[in-house]
Amino acid sequence: MRVNIESGTPEDAAGLVEYMNEKVKFRVDYWELGNEPYGAWDKAYTTPKEYAQLIKRYAKTMKKIDPTIKIGAAWGGRYYDKIKWDQTIIKEAADYIDFVSYHWYPNHTNRTHKVNGRIHPTPQEIMANAMEIPNIIKRFNRIVGKYAPHRKGKIEFTFLEWDGAWDAPSSDPNPPYAKGIVQWSLANAIFYADSLGQFAANGVTVSTQYSFQECMFGLIRGWDPAEGWGGKPWDKKTIRPKAFAIKIFSEYFGDIFIESKVENSPTYYKSQDWWPSSYTGKVPYVTCYASKFKDKNKLGIILINKHSDKDFDLDIVIKGKISGNADIWILTGPTLMSQNDGSPETVKIKKLPSIKITNRFKYTLPAHSIVAMEIVEKRNL
Repeated sequence: MRVNIESGTPEDAAGLVEYMNEKVKFRVDYWELGNEPYGAWDKAYTTPKEYAQLIKRYAKTMKKIDPTIKIGAAWGGRYYDKIKWDQTIIKEAADYIDFVSYHWYPNHTNRTHKVNGRIHPTPQEIMANAMEIPNIIKRFNRIVGKYAPHRKGKIEFTFLEWDGAWDAPSSDPNPPYAKGIVQWSLANAIFYADSLGQFAANGVTVSTQYSFQECMFGLIRGWDPAEGWGGKPWDKKTIRPKAFAIKIFSEYFGDIFIESKVENSPTYYKSQDWWPSSYTGKVPYVTCYASKFKDKNKLGIILINKHSDKDFDLDIVIKGKISGNADIWILTGPTLMSQNDGSPETVKIKKLPSIKITNRFKYTLPAHSIVAMEIVEKRNL
């Protein structure tokens, strides 16, 4: 839950903790202090030193009511290195911080910020940015290690707002459901799937979609007049591709992360753009994330192919001896730019025929796709 720090007080926040966790028993564990206080657009805009003092006051007062809650501080990222936002709050208030909340929109190509004359990012630029997550976590660990080494490993990193692009209009375009918006495309769904895998691989504990229903960022289109967003109400059938990427992980990825690696994947190069949280470097076309289901004799594997039109023949190796069946689902569409706005179910999840597998088997991974495999084991790992 996000706490009002612009017009509220620590006592107000403590009262809300008491109401939620003790009176109505609708327990909230994570409490974020403010929205984006490092930005001049935010009503709670302040300096890092002032915010560090605020963290101390709120944490002390709120934890008097419930010492088990987690207090979250706004994390600025590399864009705010010039004011040493992150460094200051860790240096001065690390003992009061249980998690940091990062708002991550790694591509800001739009009408206001054109790149090479373009108002939209390319699908390849969007998909590449999931590879920046390890760098984000490394920077966080360096800062904590330098300024509060006794807190290393004790502060969680969360993504409490995120999306792959910022190129959609805030209300319905004219003509309706305009094409070319990468934020609504299969490419953004692939970014989502890769990001969820990278979150798991890099110890990210919580991530939340910015908005469930909204024209611009929503998992389904729609509008909320109270928030000032325009657009037509939801048509009751359009679900955006990124929602299906979340569903793939929710339903077919297990509780326990298992280390995996991809060898010899072809790559492409993502050039540097103006936004500092974007990725720069080589991008593997093929990525893989593996898991095990708790209390079930089952493995969950997510395979991702970012290539626009090339299938890849994979040689999949699982350590040890194993035999069983693999149930397979695929999320894909006609092209990386396919979207469901204006044409529902163009991008969707399909069940594919099951296959028999052993600890080493071959599989052809279709172009521009996310494939989920559930492998029912005939022996324990």
